[in-house]
Amino acid sequence: MSNLEYLNLGYNLLIGSIPAELGDLTNLERLYLDHNQLSGSIPTELGNLSNLAYLYLGYNQLTGSIPAELGDLTNLERLFLHKNLLTGSIPAVLGDLSNLDALYLNNNQLTGSIPAELGNLSNLQNLWLLGNQLNGSIPAELGDLTNLERLYLDHNQLTGGIPSTFGNLSKLLGLYLDHNQLSGSIPATLGDLPNLQILDLSDNQLTGSIPAELGQLIGLRYLGLNENAFEGDIPNTFVNLENLCEGYDSRIGCWKDESGLDLGYNRLNVPQEEPVASFLDVKDPDWLLTQAVLVTILGESGGVIQSRDGMTEIEIPAGAYTGEMTFYFIPHSVPGHPLGVLTEAYNYFELIAYFNGEVVSEFNLPLTITINFTDQQIDPISEERLNLYHWKRDQSVWFNAISACPGGEYVRNPEENWLSLPLCELGEFALLGQAQNIYLPLISR
Repeated sequence: MSNLEYLNLGYNLLIGSIPAELGDLTNLERLYLDHNQLSGSIPTELGNLSNLAYLYLGYNQLTGSIPAELGDLTNLERLFLHKNLLTGSIPAVLGDLSNLDALYLNNNQLTGSIPAELGNLSNLQNLWLLGNQLNGSIPAELGDLTNLERLYLDHNQLTGGIPSTFGNLSKLLGLYLDHNQLSGSIPATLGDLPNLQILDLSDNQLTGSIPAELGQLIGLRYLGLNENAFEGDIPNTFVNLENLCEGYDSRIGCWKDESGLDLGYNRLNVPQEEPVASFLDVKDPDWLLTQAVLVTILGESGGVIQSRDGMTEIEIPAGAYTGEMTFYFIPHSVPGHPLGVLTEAYNYFELIAYFNGEVVSEFNLPLTITINFTDQQIDPISEERLNLYHWKRDQSVWFNAISACPGGEYVRNPEENWLSLPLCELGEFALLGQAQNIYLPLISR
């Protein structure tokens, strides 16, 4: 069918590989093979389809790498390869597709860095690279994509800082950088994005203070800054972010019954002064309960560290050390390492001590930690199966924290829902246990 211009076989139950002979359909303008069960690699012969504008191969089981020959499709406007099992790196030659307005490579197993050449795609409106294993830094050249409306780089392994050039993306509606390993501070230039509605920087390793310029993003519906290491005050300019969701509201595009602001699990100052304090009470009322606690304690007198939510307390006895020591209690929303056969409860945190700038993990006397909980928080773990576990970095395994203290024992109070134990090492901790076995009756007939 040498004159064929449009072939749509999407949304079927097709299996097997994509025939290389499709590359002979040189008049083809649109090819839809998405939402099937196709496997095998993408034929390099598809690079011969010089008139192709739409190539939809998403939602299959395709394997192998992305053929560099696709970079020859200079008329291509949409390239959808998402939701497959593709591996290897993103070919730099995709940056030659000057007519491309949508590039979907998300939810594969792609590795390597993001090619700087993608910054040449001047007509691109949607760039979806989320849900891969991409690493390295984000190319500053992506800031040249001045027509970009949505940029999804989340759920990868990206490192380095957020490029300040992103402030040039004046048409951007959504910027998703969450669940990576990004570091450094937030560029103040992000406040120059007048159309931005979604900004998600959560679950990274970002530091420094929150720039006041973010308060210029008056169209924001969601701002995720949680699970980082931000410090200092929350800017008073945040009171300008009146359109942040407070729950379901179809008028401003809020479709979930949840807050549009998440500042949790940082190191921000508590409390905050007016007028931002009242604003936070409405937009993110629980933000202060999960902030880190910084305490300096004199060894001769001892002292107490208490979490912001009051559920965890660490007592430092007098004589545990000599001199002045600084303690950081840093809560986390989830355990930072695989649990194996253990079941998570609710309390995950780091306890770090510094003496003259050096990390200290052992003391002359054990510390004592007391953890409170509710039945709902530890379900389905029974109280007697609940323990505090310490992550051993050198062995990459969770150990019962009581094992570090010779002769140490748990003190449990099931009626008042708390447990207490001595601590002889500091580091990462998680309240874990073994779920109760549930036996279903065997019915025979």
